[in-house]
Amino acid sequence: MSDNSPNPEQPGGGNQNDAPESTTTPVNKDDASVAALIHVVGLLNFFSGFLGTIVQAIIWLAKGVSGNQVDRHGRAALNFQVSWLIYSLVAFGLTSITAGLAMPVLMVVTLAFALVQLICAFKGAATAKRGEDYKYPLSMKLF
Repeated sequence: MSDNSPNPEQPGGGNQNDAPESTTTPVNKDDASVAALIHVVGLLNFFSGFLGTIVQAIIWLAKGVSGNQVDRHGRAALNFQVSWLIYSLVAFGLTSITAGLAMPVLMVVTLAFALVQLICAFKGAATAKRGEDYKYPLSMKLF
């Protein structure tokens, strides 16, 4: 005698409720655009000192709802900016303490930061547009 009940080990068999739930969330185009903007706005620091970081913080505070895409990208971008500010201050402090002997370190840190910030801003923006999270390199979790 044959049992006609579905076999969970065969394709198409088993209970439909046993299927794993999807962990992807639909991408809200407005949130994705704002999240991408947060990453790119950081480049204003090249021309204006801290204006990019201030604008990032304003956008994050105005548009970021706890846990949403704008909140996650805003936190990541601000953590990156503040982390590199701390690294730059340490390099500047070393230069001051060593009476300029650490000047090559300060120059390397400044050039490296500029290059890393440029690359990461565009990578972060592209990742945000796809609805994925972006993790900046060497970024401390401060926010």
